[in-house]
Amino acid sequence: MKLMEYVQKINGLAFVYMFISVVMPTMLVVAILAASIMAKTLVMSVQGLAVLLLFGFPAMAFLMIVMIKRSEPR
Repeated sequence: MKLMEYVQKINGLAFVYMFISVVMPTMLVVAILAASIMAKTLVMSVQGLAVLLLFGFPAMAFLMIVMIKRSEPR
């Protein structure tokens, strides 16, 4: 029974994980590019964007993996 509940929870979290690791970074880059084109200047520095994409989103994905791993039935 615990395994069935775990699998159902993982199915829901899979969508959240995919959103955090793929969709959010893509939407962020597109939004920054669109805002920069409209403002005719960079809205966010390249270094700030690089830090966010290289450390911020992977950290959120890692936290999701840790949450999933901790909720495994024993």
